[in-house]
Amino acid sequence: MNNKEQQIAIAESQGWKGPDHPDVKKHVATWTKPEIWYMKPNGLLTWLSDVPVYDLNGMHKIEETLTGEQCREYESWIRYVTGNTEAWAYRSITANAAHRREAFLRTLGLWKK
Repeated sequence: MNNKEQQIAIAESQGWKGPDHPDVKKHVATWTKPEIWYMKPNGLLTWLSDVPVYDLNGMHKIEETLTGEQCREYESWIRYVTGNTEAWAYRSITANAAHRREAFLRTLGLWKK
């Protein structure tokens, strides 16, 4: 998955709806550039540019949404994507945003090759 696909998949996992979602389509089908509209989890429409960015700070917030079991699986994916077999703290601390996005999406079963 490229960076944009990862960002959108994470946003959708948090309740955002993309331009292809029926709820969005029914509101923006006749609007100019309907492909740039997204629906926030609260149901309000917004621009694509308002979708959260999952950089390192954004990923720290997203990690807080994981359950206990998901946290254990996430840590395993962090080890996998970083290729690091050192102590637990070292792996987690050194994982960059791209590692964290991939591990998060793999944990939720949303990762696509």
